[in-house]
Amino acid sequence: AETRSYISFFANYAASAIERGRWGRELILRMIKMAELRDPGETAAHVHRVSAISVEIYSKWAGNRNLEPQEIKRFKDLLRPAAMLHDVGKVGIPDEILKKPGGLTDDEFELIKLHTAYGANLFENTGSDLDRMGMEIALNHHEKWDGTGYPGYPSGCVVLHDQNKRPKKGEEIPLAARIVALADVFDALANKRTYKKAWPREEIYAIFRQESGKHFDPELVEIFLQITDVVEAIQLRYQDSWQSSKIRIPAATSFKNPNFVQEQQLACGCPRDIFKEIKLIISMVTEDFNFDFLELTFVNVIKIFSGEYPGYQVSNTFYHNLNHTMAIALAVVRLIHGLFVKGTRFSPEIIENGVLAAWFHDIGLIQKKSDREGTGAKYTKQHEERSIQFLLEYMQSQGRDVEDSRRCAQMIKCTKLTASPQDLSFESDEVRLMGYILGTADIVSQMADRGYLERLPLLFEELREGGVAEYESTVDIYHETVDFFQTVIRKRLFHEFDGVIEAVRFHFQKRWNVDRNLYIVAIENNINYIQKLNEKCQDDLKYYQQYLRRQINY
Repeated sequence: AETRSYISFFANYAASAIERGRWGRELILRMIKMAELRDPGETAAHVHRVSAISVEIYSKWAGNRNLEPQEIKRFKDLLRPAAMLHDVGKVGIPDEILKKPGGLTDDEFELIKLHTAYGANLFENTGSDLDRMGMEIALNHHEKWDGTGYPGYPSGCVVLHDQNKRPKKGEEIPLAARIVALADVFDALANKRTYKKAWPREEIYAIFRQESGKHFDPELVEIFLQITDVVEAIQLRYQDSWQSSKIRIPAATSFKNPNFVQEQQLACGCPRDIFKEIKLIISMVTEDFNFDFLELTFVNVIKIFSGEYPGYQVSNTFYHNLNHTMAIALAVVRLIHGLFVKGTRFSPEIIENGVLAAWFHDIGLIQKKSDREGTGAKYTKQHEERSIQFLLEYMQSQGRDVEDSRRCAQMIKCTKLTASPQDLSFESDEVRLMGYILGTADIVSQMADRGYLERLPLLFEELREGGVAEYESTVDIYHETVDFFQTVIRKRLFHEFDGVIEAVRFHFQKRWNVDRNLYIVAIENNINYIQKLNEKCQDDLKYYQQYLRRQINY
């Protein structure tokens, strides 16, 4: 009687709110909280992950069919909240069953099955598209592709007991429910609960392959296995409270190079792995990002630097090279994520513009095939303008809006060290902040690199060819680096760029459980080391070469 009263109250409350047009995020979260009180496994983080994974699966499914963008957006807007309520019917299941620590009897399992119908009942008497999808998911997300799932009621019927029920199978099961079924099982297996450990990913993937065509829609399994990097980003974005509270503070010697994609792998050594990390981080800050243009442009950027792009030579500047470019793009998205954790939000368009600006900001140092004199370093003084011109032509050739090109150009101007950011024009505060992020990323990704000091002779040669007469020799650039950091770079990072560098600490907390600003730590390590060498080596280049012997990637 208590259970019937509880579900009746819950259903009436939800239906009434929906009918009055208050079906929004706040109501959904309250409903989830009520479900969480009944079932500790049904956490807010879990339903957010299931929702986000479901949207990503659908996006790929719809893209494979070349559906119209408006149709895709409409379905995703319905799926996102409806998927969050897939198990809301558990509010009608008695606590002694939901919270039972051991296995269930056959009779108890039959009662558990009723949560599908209880959930569907919440949407039974309302008529919007969102209500219909909510009902379809709640009722059918335990159906199986081969017809062995439950509850097996006739489509659209949400009564609790139906003597004429029959199995549903294949495409009789609504698409949204088939998607949520896959996302729900993955998240349940992938995360620790009080009664079980998290499964290793490869074991989960093996189960999915085994259950393809049995439990799951085989096409959706194939899609899921293609987007596992995005799924992992979602797992990181929505962590259960016990996970997100565990932050370790490492020893000062650990994780020295923040350009690592993983602790043992230099980001600047493998562009494809960096791009994978970039996509993962972007997926941690937005659920509705289309990577198609970045995928295309990533391939073209590789071609540009390798001399395979029509009309251009291979890049011949060994300091400002592809590794440098990819490290900056990685720093950009890390800063975006750090600001996201602090509460700052960027639109998908501006995030895409920021990555594009990072990739193109030094393209102006690459020579055309007809230019056979010297190296691209001769364009050092005007390379930002040449980069912007290349970007404008590229974006136009790809049919992109002129607004995108204009925003990217405004961001790239922030990388010119002699330009005051406060004197630059931006079309919005969002673009200005992204420009500051790019300018910050350009600085810290260079100076935090483990091979930064070893690479300074390469920078000196580029500056000399470019007519930048700031240093007389390689030894001179070593001597001036400490003062350059203290007087120019600190001011630029912490004042002219509004101190956005400080936000990256929150990225390292969330991504790696490391509670430090690893860029600043690495820069200070480099500065302290070169300061000691300056005192020891004086003006003798061979002594610098003796102590600066870390391998660098060209």
